[in-house]
Amino acid sequence: AMSQFGLEAHTGFFVKSICVLLFLMTFGQMNQLCYCWAMTGGLLWWALTSLVGLGQDDTIAIIATILGLRSVPFLYKRAITIAATYPLQLTFKYVAQIIPKYTISEEEFFTCDGCSAEVGATRKAALVALSDKWKKKYPKCQQFSV
Repeated sequence: AMSQFGLEAHTGFFVKSICVLLFLMTFGQMNQLCYCWAMTGGLLWWALTSLVGLGQDDTIAIIATILGLRSVPFLYKRAITIAATYPLQLTFKYVAQIIPKYTISEEEFFTCDGCSAEVGATRKAALVALSDKWKKKYPKCQQFSV
């Protein structure tokens, strides 16, 4: 049977669109919003098929259209947030799982590349001198770092 709007050839696209939009709109927040979208979709399905008398293909097309229009503000906010977020903040939680973690003591820190103890002592003295110099040059920073 032919649907009223003639959209039966596009039903697969509409179903995929619904899945992608629901994923994008609820990504990272599996809360009550997900259940609200599922219930709204179910109620729309029931109302359009039972009360209005539309076929399944037309109902899917209408639900995909409504969801597409409703997703514009969600996707806009998400795009602005991603554009305004520093890239390292977005990727750090994933990269932190890949990068090996090391614990280096203060004694090993200055000689961790295999240099002599003399070079390590020079490095440590230079870092202490730089720290003292910055404490004098930027005294207000000490108030914030404590």
